Amino acid sequence: MNQDYVLYLQQCLRNLGFGSDLSFNATLEQEMIKGNDEFQLQIQESFDEGSVIKATLYFWKASNNPNFVLTKYHATLCYNENPKLNKSHTFLIYRLLGVTFKEAFNLLQGRAVLKTLFTPDQEMYDAWIQLDFSKKIAYHHYSVHQFKAPSEYDLEKILNAYPIRELATSQQKADLIQSLEEGNLHPVTFETEQTVQKIYISANPQSKTINILSQAGPMSPL
Repeated sequence: MNQDYVLYLQQCLRNLGFGSDLSFNATLEQEMIKGNDEFQLQIQESFDEGSVIKATLYFWKASNNPNFVLTKYHATLCYNENPKLNKSHTFLIYRLLGVTFKEAFNLLQGRAVLKTLFTPDQEMYDAWIQLDFSKKIAYHHYSVHQFKAPSEYDLEKILNAYPIRELATSQQKADLIQSLEEGNLHPVTFETEQTVQKIYISANPQSKTINILSQAGPMSPL
């Protein structure tokens, strides 16, 4: 087994949000040396207090190539107190690039994420993606809506229209925009002469605006 490739694969998995603990990496190495052409690994994470996201990672190698790659992972977002909200989706991985584990959580909560994607001719392009929970194209697999002109959705301009305290410095603004592009529900402060209010916002490229929420969660409009 090529140890350099093992380290490279582990780093790629960390970039995707997997393998931050030693036990995962140890299990990965054990599976890679068994001699099988494919295997699966289980992992779970909690990004908020009310839910757990679980994933099955699918690894495969060609018969003429000793190196395994992650081809896809199937993620299920489970709500502790409201299982009716549970949702699952399979995320494809190409060239060890794709939706990160945290971005999968954000997508399964209904938010949009800005990603670099590939055309059938392997050309790269940027687009906002969002799961369409009204359209299932397979069992626990949703249609993915793409907004292919991210330049038409000017997040900075939209944010400047709101009295957001976290826009005070260029670094804070850059951090906020990056967080929204990753699909996060980001806490901010609305500050006017009369009031100071803590709220949450997320990107809404379809409507070219932002969502304003009263609390963290999949659906908590203000």
